[in-house]
Amino acid sequence: MSQGGDRLRRMPRSPVMRPGLLLRLGRAVGVTSTRRAAILAMVVFALGLSVAVPLQNYLGQRADIAEARARQEVLTDQVAELQRRRELLSDPNHTEAQARERLRYVYPGDTPYVVQLPRSPTAAADPEQALEPREPWYTRLWHSITGDGG
Repeated sequence: MSQGGDRLRRMPRSPVMRPGLLLRLGRAVGVTSTRRAAILAMVVFALGLSVAVPLQNYLGQRADIAEARARQEVLTDQVAELQRRRELLSDPNHTEAQARERLRYVYPGDTPYVVQLPRSPTAAADPEQALEPREPWYTRLWHSITGDGG
């Protein structure tokens, strides 16, 4: 065992493995521990900047994709509604019912009638006021400010 131990002691260490060599090399170049910290901080800052822009682009694109998907869902719903309406309008029974309801169409020989409900009590009480033209809003506003009452 002593021979094996002697052999390890006799083997020269590589320059990378010597801890004192790195320190001497750093001092020879003029890099102290404060400068090392400053260099390390600049490297970390540069790495942070190089990651920040692509990360911002990535997050922005994800937001755009989410917005596009939401818009696509809305448009899909609108397309489905329009297709449903197209199917209704292609049905002759629906078209006939709409013509009778909206346009008051009747078949020849039918007697049309319209049910008119009585007016509300407040509208029937003052029919002259309903027929009288109203002043524009700005005139009423001016009268309310000046106090002349119109």
